[in-house]
Amino acid sequence: MDMDIAEYLYDKTLVCLNCEAQFKTKRVKTSKLIMARQDADFCTYYEGDPPYFYEVGVCPRCGCAFTENFISPSQDSKEVLRKEFISKVHPVDLCGPRSIEDALRCYKLCLLCANFLRQPRSVIAGILLRIAWLYRYLGDKKEEEKYLLRSAALFEEVYVYDDPDKVPIGKHRLIYLLGELNGRLGRYLEARKWFNLLFSEKGLEPALNRLAREQWDNYKTALTS
Repeated sequence: MDMDIAEYLYDKTLVCLNCEAQFKTKRVKTSKLIMARQDADFCTYYEGDPPYFYEVGVCPRCGCAFTENFISPSQDSKEVLRKEFISKVHPVDLCGPRSIEDALRCYKLCLLCANFLRQPRSVIAGILLRIAWLYRYLGDKKEEEKYLLRSAALFEEVYVYDDPDKVPIGKHRLIYLLGELNGRLGRYLEARKWFNLLFSEKGLEPALNRLAREQWDNYKTALTS
């Protein structure tokens, strides 16, 4: 990181979803974010560490990891979390500045907690996608593809079993991601299915329409070659 860490991060107070303890954790100041470029699946690169490094809060008291996209868990799911996870781990302090390895650790803890706390498919699919992006930063193609595959599969479940009009990222972006992720994975027939569905949608945002057509042109060439 080029700039002074104190100039780049600030403390945010969170309340643990499990033990309800308050704790302070680092966040990136939005005023300091300078975007360098963005991949077609919305993975964004910044001058300095990306905000993704700090999106997961990890309670230093009990070890519960969560993001602000988590919905309030039921008491039953909290009991499962405590029995299957909290009782078996030794909490660590991940509330300070993070390396990419720290960020990966936080997201993998978050993935475990999201499953135990029965979070929506869309939330878990987003966590899987973030993990894939972090492996992309590291240049680990094998691990990136593994998590892209899991993310794509879960996003498809969101489309099939949930109400796509109510997902936080929006129906059109959900369909676009299904096309783009399948294209990245070399599954071009699947990509075509989702891009064609997207192009048939009414009220498609012009910028997303352009991006989808550019990406489909790329994958179409690969499909026919």
